[in-house]
This record gives sequence, structure tokens and C-alpha cells, in this order.
Amino acid sequence: MGEISVKTGNNARNGGKNSLNRLIRCVCGKKIGPDPRNFNQRVSLGRNDLLIRTFPSMRRLGLAAKNYLPQLTVSNSPGKRLAAVCILQMDFDPNYITWLANRLYEEPAFCGYQAASVLSTRMALVGTQEKTEIINAVKNAKQVMTDRNTPTDPGRDALIDSILASS
Repeated sequence: MGEISVKTGNNARNGGKNSLNRLIRCVCGKKIGPDPRNFNQRVSLGRNDLLIRTFPSMRRLGLAAKNYLPQLTVSNSPGKRLAAVCILQMDFDPNYITWLANRLYEEPAFCGYQAASVLSTRMALVGTQEKTEIINAVKNAKQVMTDRNTPTDPGRDALIDSILASS
């Protein structure tokens, strides 16, 4: 796979046809917001409103970016990390359990909730060893959240509690 130019979104080797940034724009970059033809809509949507509107389309296209998962998980871009969570929601990889648990305190509420949702859903599908790994990762994340005085999020916190209750 060729190197990816973040500035241009082009893949240096093949002219950009399959570049990460182009794929991420397809997954995450749909223009969203109020319909200019409807003057009764709010002029400004909050960040969570935008994420909630965008996330379903990210899930549909997420598997197309699966090969880029290692790059997405280390990206400085919150959108690319959210895309990684989306991919893991569609096609879970146990190698990313700790990374997902870290989203609980490193990301804003929406991404943290989605990561907790991935881990919670996975708990019902796996054997004892993977359950134990998820529980330990979430316990560690919850401790960091406590130490950092991370703001509460009712949805995320309920998922965390349900994961920890299955121990």
C-alpha cells in the first residue's frame, strides 16, 4: 500500500483512487445540517446532532475502510477515530479491545458511547477469555475516568456498568 498524503488525500503510488482521506470523506464527509429550503429549521446544529445524523451513513460505508483500521486508530483526527469505532462495530477485532476501552475517557461523549456500545454488544457473543479481557480493559478505563474526573454521560456510563456487572 502506498503512502498517504494527508494534505491532498492522494495515495502517492496510485494517484489517489483508493486513498484513506478520500475514503474517509466518503464515509464521514457528507454535508449535513439544516435544509436551506426550510427556514423553520434551526440555523445551527450542535456537534452531537451532527454526529447523530452522520453516524448511520458511516456504519454503512465503514467496512470499505477496514484495511485502514490501523491508520485510523492512531490518527489525530476525531472523525477518523470515530470511523475506526464504526468499522469495529461492523467487524469486531479483539486486538482493539484496549483501544476501544480507551475511547471511553479519551473521546467526547458520542464516540465514547459508541465504543462502549461495541464492547457491550461483544460481551454477549464471546467466550470467557475475551469477556475477561473486555471487563479488565473497561475496569482500567473506568479507573482512569475516575482519576481524571471525566464528565458523566448517562448512556455511556450505563453501558460501562452493564459490562462490569457481567463479571
